[in-house]
Amino acid sequence: KAKYSFFENDARLSAGIRYVGGGFRSIGTAGLRADILRTDATYDQVFFQRQLRANAMISFEEAGYKDLINTSNITTIGGGLEFRPRGLPVLQVNYSQHVQNLTTDKIDSSLRKEHTNAIRQASVSSSYFYGAAANRMATFAVYSYQNGNSEGASSTVSPDSVGIFESNSFMLSHRVAFGEAFSIGAVG
Repeated sequence: KAKYSFFENDARLSAGIRYVGGGFRSIGTAGLRADILRTDATYDQVFFQRQLRANAMISFEEAGYKDLINTSNITTIGGGLEFRPRGLPVLQVNYSQHVQNLTTDKIDSSLRKEHTNAIRQASVSSSYFYGAAANRMATFAVYSYQNGNSEGASSTVSPDSVGIFESNSFMLSHRVAFGEAFSIGAVG
């Protein structure tokens, strides 16, 4: 891993690479995914005396790096903005996309199959803390949207879109704290 800060520590760039060899299962933790090569990079910067934060990330992972039968490539991108104007609610906007290309039975052309799975997610959230020291209140609201699909193809099956899903969710919570020891809240 490497990390670099600049713009008087208001911006950070970090990157890393990891490889877990296929033979790790024989000496390592049971159930750990092995034979994986992964790279990540993230960028984070604050502006206007920390009232605005922007971030972005990209990740690439190849599982089955030395496997002659099955391989999975996963690419993830994402980013977000966080607004923190003084005296107003905090607002966050985030987006991420996860795409997996899976190939099975690579060495047998009659059984070989290729699948592409994708998930996209966007969310908007807001939080607000207010009240006196004795009675503090917090309100949090988030809206999330997810959409995903899977496309499969092989030498015997024509490309087809399957497994499409879409979800929308909204959550609202409110909490009141009375002193240091007691609080009550509601979530919907």
